[in-house]
Amino acid sequence: MADKDEEAQSGKRDSKNEDMLNEDNGRIKEDNEEEEGKEEPELPPNVKEMPLEQYLDDFEMESLLMEGCQILAQERPDDPVEHLAQFLFENDPIRVLAREVAEELLKKYNKIVEDGVLKDD
Repeated sequence: MADKDEEAQSGKRDSKNEDMLNEDNGRIKEDNEEEEGKEEPELPPNVKEMPLEQYLDDFEMESLLMEGCQILAQERPDDPVEHLAQFLFENDPIRVLAREVAEELLKKYNKIVEDGVLKDD
């Protein structure tokens, strides 16, 4: 008798989990359709094989260095190399993109949690 109760409970849990997965898949599909219109930056090919100009353009080096040097000229910090390095680190386009993606994923996760999709049984 206990085995039948356990099987029934297991079947209910499996059905509930499947329903939750289907809801999640529907939300993900909707989110993906919304984001299809957005342009994603292309990842560069092997950087060792790129022409130098393309390499510098893809990583926005010219504009970053110009902006960093303008800040140095205005602020005149005691340690300009450290200051420029910090600026480049904080404004690295790859890190900025990674931060934006992480923030967007966190928002989506929090929305799912708020909607009660991820509830403990």
